Amino acid sequence: MTRTQTMHRLTDHSYTAGTGWLLAVDGGLRAGVAMFDRHGTPLWCRSFHYATIGSMRRAARALFFRHAQLEHLLVEGGGAAGGAWQREGTHAGLQVHAIGAEAWRRALLPAHAVRSGKDSKQAAVAMASALFRRHGKALVRPPAHDAAEAVMAGVYFFSMLQQTDGQD
Repeated sequence: MTRTQTMHRLTDHSYTAGTGWLLAVDGGLRAGVAMFDRHGTPLWCRSFHYATIGSMRRAARALFFRHAQLEHLLVEGGGAAGGAWQREGTHAGLQVHAIGAEAWRRALLPAHAVRSGKDSKQAAVAMASALFRRHGKALVRPPAHDAAEAVMAGVYFFSMLQQTDGQD
C-alpha cells in the first residue's frame, strides 16, 4: 500500500461486500470513514491517512467506485479536505450532506463529553464500539477516534432522517 491505513476489520469482512447506502466521513487528511446500510445499520468503519488532498481525492473516487450502490455521502468538517470529499461525492452522483461536529456531539453525547475535544473523541469511540456490538459486528479493536466520529455522524444523519420522515 502506498498510504498508511489503520483498518478496523469486522469479522464478516463487509468492507468489500458493496452493501452500503450512506458513507459518513470525518473529512481531513486523516479521515474517518463509516459505511451504513439503508436502515442505519453500521457495516464498517476505517481510519485512512492521506499524504495530500490529491491522494485523498483518488482514494475517495476508488471508494465510491467500489461501492457503486452508495446514494449518500455525509461529510463532517470543512476546509480543503472536507470540500474535496464533497466535490468528489457530487461528481460521483451522490447526494452530498455536510454537518459540523458540534451538531452530532450536542445531539448524541452526554453534556460532560461535549466540553472538550478529547472527551468527545473518547465518548465517540465508546459509543461507536457499543453500536457495532449491538448489531452483532465485533470489531478487532476499538475504532480510531476519527472513524468513531464518522460512525456517530452517520447515526446523527439517520436520526435526522427519522425525524423528517415522522413529520411527513
